[in-house]
Amino acid sequence: MMAADCIARSIARGVYEAESMGRWPSYRDHFNLNQI
Repeated sequence: MMAADCIARSIARGVYEAESMGRWPSYRDHFNLNQI
C-alpha cells in the first residue's frame, strides 16, 4: 500500500511541476496557480 501512495505522490508532483508544451497548457497555467 505504501508503494502505491509513493507512486501517486510522484505522479501528482510531476503533473504540478510540468511546464506548458505548445498549445497544451500546464496544470499551473490552466488553473492560474503561477502566483504561488
